[in-house]
This record gives sequence, C-alpha cells and structure tokens, in this order.
Amino acid sequence: MYKKNNFMKTTMITLCLAMVSLLTTAQKPFEGIITYGISSTKTNTEAQNELPSEIITTYKGGKMNLNVNANKFGFTVITNKDRQESTFIIEIKEGIIMKMALKTTKDDLKAEFDVDNTPDIRYTNQRKRIAGYACRKVILDTDDGSAYAYVTEDINANGINWLFDNKLHGTIMELHLDEDEGSTTIYAKAVRKMTISDSEFEIPADCMMISSEDAKNMIGGSITF
Repeated sequence: MYKKNNFMKTTMITLCLAMVSLLTTAQKPFEGIITYGISSTKTNTEAQNELPSEIITTYKGGKMNLNVNANKFGFTVITNKDRQESTFIIEIKEGIIMKMALKTTKDDLKAEFDVDNTPDIRYTNQRKRIAGYACRKVILDTDDGSAYAYVTEDINANGINWLFDNKLHGTIMELHLDEDEGSTTIYAKAVRKMTISDSEFEIPADCMMISSEDAKNMIGGSITF
C-alpha cells in the first residue's frame, strides 16, 4: 500500500500544476498537449519510486485533462472552465484495484482549500527558454513556504485557472518545490499543437462516482480536493 504522505505530496504537486496555471490574453487558445518530466533530489528510495515519470496535460478551449501515471496509482484531473468544475479520478493499481471519480465545483474547492493561503506571486527579471518557449521566473509565497516557477505567456490555456482568479499570468513550464527530504522539479519537455478529441475530457465509464467524504475514508485521514 502506498504511504499517505507521499501520495498526498504527489497529489498536491498535481493540483499546483492544475490550479495555479494559466492565462487570460486575447491570443488564440492553445489546443494540444504539454508533457512534463519530473526530477528529484530525494534520497529516500520509496519516495523516489512513488513519483511519476511524467505528467501529461491536454488542452482544448476551456477544457483540460491533466494525467499522472505512477507505479501504484493513477491520478487525472478533468477541468471545465465554462462549468467551473473539475473531476478528480484516482486509479488504485495494487491491492483492491479500483477507479474512483469525484466531481467538484468552484465553491466546493474553495471550501476545501485554504483560500487565504493561496500563493502571493512575485515576478522576477530572470528568464530562460523551456521547450522552445520564452519563460519568466516567478516566486510563489505562502504561509507554509516558497516555491518558484517559470511561466510563459506564449501559450494561452484559456483561463482554466478560475479557482485562483488568474493571479498568475502565464502557463507554468517549470515548477520547483523544496521539501524536508529533498526537492522536486517539474519541467515541460515537449509542447505539441494538435487537434484534440472531445472524448479526452469525458469521465471513463468504468469509474465509480464517490463523494468527498468517501474519498477521505478510502484514502485515510484528511485529503484535500
């Protein structure tokens, strides 16, 4: 069975990418796929093994599918800007195999998140190119500490960041997180513009729909969606 703490950290990394992204310019919305790699300085072998090898985000209009595939679990977030809702899909791959889906709205998420502790964003003058895109470094400050990211304004993901009111003007291309046991960096390694089928944003038929309370009970303890 996976450790809850490591699972939760991976979950929060995923949510940080899913929720603290994206931009509201007049340029044409991005349609395609951004693939992120993950590197870590963690020395704990179990923690290293539980990190996914990559995160795949698929965009079309105001919709996003963010997919994480780790050894012991899979995690998907399907977001719809127009409906202001997200569906979180968790696939357990060991023990009792199951696939669960939890649908949440903006109000649900704001009730669960510590909204007053959403990051304060500081832009810096440091710049670099990632996956062919010009990026600018930003510092993300919360009461729990700081992280930094590189963002580009050349990819318009069409304002999917409705939860945090689009405070960050750019699509995250690199995210660096420091933890007690080491640091984790998520970085865009490929950007592909392509036609995306609407089926990418549908909830799989084999998912068991659950409530937030069901999710907390199944995974154990407190889990924030």
